[in-house]
Amino acid sequence: MRRVGVRRTLAASAVLAAVVAAWVLLAPRALGGSTTYLAVSGNSMEPRLESGDLVLLRTAKTYGPSDVVAYESDLTNRVFVHRIVRREGNRFVLKGDANSFLDSARPAPSAIDGKLWFAVPMVGSWVAWLAMPMHAALLAGALMGLLLFAGSGTAVYRRRRGRRKARPLASTPSPPSAGLAEQSASAVPNRSWIDSALALSGAAFLAAAALGLFAFSRPTETETTRSAPYRESGVFGYSGDARAGVAYPDGRVDTGEPVFLRLVDELRVSFDYRVEAESQVDAHGEIGLAAVLSGAEGWKRTIALQEPTAFTGTATTAEGVLDLRRLSGLIKRVERETGVVHESYELTFVPQVDLLGHVGGAELSDSYAPRLGLRLDRTTLQLDPADGAAAPTRLRPARDRTAEVESVQPAAVSFFDRKVSVGALRRIALGAGGPLVLLCVALGLLRLRALRGGEPARIAARYGHLIVPVSASAPDALGSTVDVATMEGLARLAEAGSRPILHAQRQGAHAYYVEDGGIVYRYSSGPALEAPSEEAEAAARLRLLRRHA
Repeated sequence: MRRVGVRRTLAASAVLAAVVAAWVLLAPRALGGSTTYLAVSGNSMEPRLESGDLVLLRTAKTYGPSDVVAYESDLTNRVFVHRIVRREGNRFVLKGDANSFLDSARPAPSAIDGKLWFAVPMVGSWVAWLAMPMHAALLAGALMGLLLFAGSGTAVYRRRRGRRKARPLASTPSPPSAGLAEQSASAVPNRSWIDSALALSGAAFLAAAALGLFAFSRPTETETTRSAPYRESGVFGYSGDARAGVAYPDGRVDTGEPVFLRLVDELRVSFDYRVEAESQVDAHGEIGLAAVLSGAEGWKRTIALQEPTAFTGTATTAEGVLDLRRLSGLIKRVERETGVVHESYELTFVPQVDLLGHVGGAELSDSYAPRLGLRLDRTTLQLDPADGAAAPTRLRPARDRTAEVESVQPAAVSFFDRKVSVGALRRIALGAGGPLVLLCVALGLLRLRALRGGEPARIAARYGHLIVPVSASAPDALGSTVDVATMEGLARLAEAGSRPILHAQRQGAHAYYVEDGGIVYRYSSGPALEAPSEEAEAAARLRLLRRHA
């Protein structure tokens, strides 16, 4: 017994160590582990990874070029498994091995879900199939049915096997001192199929109840806010015909060059506008262009170059013609009327863009009015030298914007990187819990019916896994008999010595025996069994001696 106990302890320790090691290595991140499971879809990582493969990724302290990692794109809400090409600042540039282009997303290290550990070919398709709530429910039901039938069949098989071993046609001789318990130890069957089925059904119902408690404690919908970034940019331009000469050899003045008022009469001004985003943009709106002339004391006059005009699409242009002679004449009239003369004035080109539409599912409602300042004096119009920004920056303004998407979506829970809605979990819990309740009630009624058959039926229901039926005279023929007051006490003796309980029945009387060290302990239910006759005792002893001969 000590050797058996040591072996069992070592085996249990080995199993526990294996379970702990498996949990540390393979526990999913959704349950607090460090491993991410993904099913590959697409061919962007061929030939290393193919569609349908199951990849396991583990978190790492650092990531660098050539690492195959997983990240979730904020633009598409999809998870990609691609290779890191390089690092730009605090962002990674990634690319699929089979792709000819770089990923548009630039995830930060905190957005990386893990580095590729290993891949299992074609298993990902099965995991994706099992992640569907209906498929998981069907598989759980099938496994439950198999376990129920397997438990019932195993119990019947062991009972039959036990009866065959209890009455062998021939056996290997063993010492008579081994006793009746050792002869019948292998005949002890498992508990009845009703108890096994009831225990299994109860465990399944508890699992369904736990799932239901988890699902019904969470809302079915959740409000989410998602950012949809976009970029607005433009290009200022001006040009005009000029008198050819030393100042303008080709007879033209172009963007960035000073405009000499004596040589240029009109100036064509334009602003090319564009809105861009990595997600789809559906844009429309209005665009206008104006020139604003202002003096140092705050005087201001606005000259419309293009009235607000509707446009559709992600790019448009506003343009107009500025008459420089009329502009100089306006300045002279203001100076005559006010008596205030300035050495220079500020002329600012101001486009006005009112943008509407959608970007990445988010609603657009924005206004954009960049400014290009120029200095106008008696002879020259040129980019304002007081503005410290470089000319290319002033001529090409741009800004990054973000639109917020607020929506109500079904709440979901992640299992193996597959999201299952809370509503689906509720339906699974209710769909499985109802039949399990009925099954538990039916099995409970069967067990109650068995218990109503009197004390022998209750004993059979409670201790059926220990009981072995024998002939009425066999136990009393083995030696002295000690009566036990309760069946519970007899069962404790049987379990303490790993002995079977022998059950003898004749004419409505039931007796239960446990043999230990040559002493037979007995509990009687109903009328006591008649003591065996001397002939029956002699016959029983003769059969026992022949068996060990």
